[in-house]
Amino acid sequence: MKYLFGSIFAALVVASFVIRATFPDTATRVPVLYWVTDPAPARVEQVNRFHQWLIETGRYTEDVIADEAGLARFRREVPEALIDDIIVTQPALAGVLGDEPDLSVLPVTVRVPACEMRLDTANRDDTKQKVQAVSGVAADVMDVFNGSSMRMFAAMGVLRDVTEDAERLGFGLSETYAALRPEVIVDGRQYMYPCNVSSSYYTVNNDLFRSLGMEPPPRRWTFDEFERIGIAFCERANEGKRRRDTFFLNKIDWTRMHRGLGVSRFNETMTACVLDCAGYAEGMERGKRWMYEINIIPTPDDVDAFASARTYGGADPAMFGAGHFGMIEGGRYWLMQFREFDELGELGFAEPPHGGFPNTTIGTRGALVYKGTRYPELATLFLAYLASEKYNNLIVEDSDALPPNPVYAQSEAYLRPADHPNEWLIHGPAFEIAQTIAIGDEYSPFVLPTVVEAEINYHRDRFITGQSTAAEAARNTASAINQEIAKRLGREPRLVPEYEERVERQARIDALKASGEPIPASWIDNPFLKAYYRHLGMTRDDDGGGL
Repeated sequence: MKYLFGSIFAALVVASFVIRATFPDTATRVPVLYWVTDPAPARVEQVNRFHQWLIETGRYTEDVIADEAGLARFRREVPEALIDDIIVTQPALAGVLGDEPDLSVLPVTVRVPACEMRLDTANRDDTKQKVQAVSGVAADVMDVFNGSSMRMFAAMGVLRDVTEDAERLGFGLSETYAALRPEVIVDGRQYMYPCNVSSSYYTVNNDLFRSLGMEPPPRRWTFDEFERIGIAFCERANEGKRRRDTFFLNKIDWTRMHRGLGVSRFNETMTACVLDCAGYAEGMERGKRWMYEINIIPTPDDVDAFASARTYGGADPAMFGAGHFGMIEGGRYWLMQFREFDELGELGFAEPPHGGFPNTTIGTRGALVYKGTRYPELATLFLAYLASEKYNNLIVEDSDALPPNPVYAQSEAYLRPADHPNEWLIHGPAFEIAQTIAIGDEYSPFVLPTVVEAEINYHRDRFITGQSTAAEAARNTASAINQEIAKRLGREPRLVPEYEERVERQARIDALKASGEPIPASWIDNPFLKAYYRHLGMTRDDDGGGL
C-alpha cells in the first residue's frame, strides 16, 4: 500500500509541473525559466530586477516596432510581466508600451531581456523537488537551505556543476563568505551560490534591559557570564508575577553549546563521530539547566503557554517585540519583521556565549541550477545576478539577512540605514562575525546529514526527558552515527577508497597531535576543527589541497 501511495504522490507532483509548463502563456518567443523558492513578497521584486539586470548587462534581443501591427505582434510574443521591466530600463518607451500607446513615436527599438524568470512557490518542499528532479521535470533554478540539501541533490546527480561558470561570471567563493565553503562546494566543485546569508547572533532589546536598571549584555561573553546576567534579568523582569512570562533568550542553539567548548561532531577527516566526550555532555547539561533549573530560556511548556495566550501570539519575533524576550537568537533577517513593530526601541548585538572558543554558525538560502534545464546558460546567469550590485542592494534595503556578496555589506546604506537608526548597533557586527568567527556546518561524505541530525536530536531528547544521563546520550549518539557510517560504506563500496585514504591520514594527524607538532591545515577536512585548531595555534600553513 505504501508503494501505491508513493507512486500516486510522485505522479501528481510530476503532473503538476507538466501542466504548468504547458500553460498557453508559456508559448512566447522569450524563453521562460522557473525559480522554485519561498513565497516571500520580496521575491517578486527580485525577479523584476533580474529582468532589468539582463538588459543592463547586455543580455537582450532587440525588436523594432515599426507600426501598430508590429506593436500588436510584440505584445502577443513578449510576456506582459516583462513590459514594466523593459520600461524601467528604457523609460522613453513608456508612451508606446503603456495602456494608451502613442503610435506617433514609432518606429522604436526595444531591448527585450534574454529570458523571463517566473516564480514557483508551490514546489518548495525538498521531497517534491527530488521527485521532479529524478523525473526530468524540475524547475530551472531551485532554492535550498544550506549545504545539507545541496549535497543531497548533488549526490543524486541532478545539479549543474557551475565551477567554471562561477569563475567566468563572478559568483565564485571569492564573491561570498569564506565560511560558506562547505555550504556551496562539494569535493572542490561549486553547485550553489547564496541568495542571502545569515551569521547567527543575539538581537538585544536594549531599552528593556535599561528599563530594568541593567546595562545590555556585552558583545562577547562566556557561558558563566551569560548565566549570571540571565538570572538577574529574569528575576527583575518577572518580579511580582504569578507565572514567569519574560525570558532572557528565546531558545538554545545546541550546536553552539558544544562548539563553544571546542567539541566537533566529527574527527578531522570526517571519518568518525567523536561526540562521546565530556565536552558534549557538559554542553547538554548546561543547556538543560538554563531551561529547566534556572529557567532563563523557555521550556516547551513555557512555549505552549505563550502560544495559547491571546496576549502573546506565540511567535518569537512578536514576543520579542512585546518585551517577553530580552534577546532573540537568529540573524539579520529578523529586522524585516521588527520594522513592522510600532514602538521597538534601540536594538543591540551580542555574540552567542562560549566556553573558551568564541564562534558562531553561518548558513544560507542558496540557488542551484537543475542539470536537466533546457536553458543552462540562462539559468546560470541567475546565479551571476545574485552576486551583482543590483540584487545585493535589494537585500541590503530589505534587511533580508546579509547580502550574499560581502562587498555590499560595507556601504553606508548597509551599516546605517537612514530610516532605521535603532538598528545601527547591529549591521556592522553582523557582517564582522560572518567574516571572522562564523563557521559552516560539518558534513561527512560517509553519512547523510539528515541521519546525523536525527540521531543527535533523539538522544539529546532522551537526556532532556530524563531517560538517560548526558554521558550516556553522548556515548549513544556517537555509537549510532558511527554505525550509520559503517552501514553506508557497506551499501556503497564506491566510498570505501576515499574512506580508507582519510583513515590513513587521520592516523598521521593523531600522531602529530600526540607529539604536540602542528598539523598541516590541508590535512583537516572538518571546517570547525580547522578553525578551532587555528585558534589554538595547532596548525601550520602548507601547499596541500584542503577542503
